[in-house]
Amino acid sequence: MRELEMFLRNLDSWVEDQRRALEIIRKYRESLESRDRLEMVLTLRFICQRMLKTVKGFDTWLHSPFIVGPMPLEVIREVREKLLNIMLRMLEISIKHVEEYRDYVEKMLQNKTILTVPEETGSEESYGESFEREARGETYRM
Repeated sequence: MRELEMFLRNLDSWVEDQRRALEIIRKYRESLESRDRLEMVLTLRFICQRMLKTVKGFDTWLHSPFIVGPMPLEVIREVREKLLNIMLRMLEISIKHVEEYRDYVEKMLQNKTILTVPEETGSEESYGESFEREARGETYRM
């Protein structure tokens, strides 16, 4: 019985955390247009991290027979359909924006516009490390 009470408290905590995040995001959204480029990038990173946390939460649930076993089939169908629609929309967004960015980079190359590329360091640099170097204003060579 104690485990079930703890489980219910964990569910309440998750919902409260999600509600707080929802409230913060809705309030912050109003001021997005006045943000500078770095703040916009940081906002995108926050959005992605929050989405990952939520998806991870769903994934954790789906790995638990304790949760999915007694879950009504209608709930499973409803969540499946909603998540499927979100996934399809995210794939469409990904395709559209990567293609647009690729075209932009190609145009920059054709126009011989300066394009910064991380220097070769002998070891592969992660995107995050590259992003941090650029944010610090370190120079790159072509």
